[in-house]
Amino acid sequence: TPERTTLLDAPTSAPAWPAMHNLTQSAAPVVSDGLHAHSKQPLTGPGLAACTAAMVKAGAVALIEAEAQLTAWDLVAGDGDCGITMKRGAMRMLEDMPTYPSALDGALRAM
Repeated sequence: TPERTTLLDAPTSAPAWPAMHNLTQSAAPVVSDGLHAHSKQPLTGPGLAACTAAMVKAGAVALIEAEAQLTAWDLVAGDGDCGITMKRGAMRMLEDMPTYPSALDGALRAM
């Protein structure tokens, strides 16, 4: 809602984001590897699970590759640990993905 957006954009003195007022609005990076092309047909069963796994993997890879940028942003607005935190989480997800249940529901719950 507009009211919520206004509150979220309001200046803060929260200690977790000491330099939040230094940020400026910029265009968010767009990450695309063509997975959206598969969404033109409804997927079910193994096709849906494979597509979901590919999207999770693409998201994890994007986080790993964005470590430096996430850290740079967090150094401006916080304590500078966001990049490495996201990278470690994404790497762990990629390591654990082979152990996730093959059923889509179970795989999403495991994450």
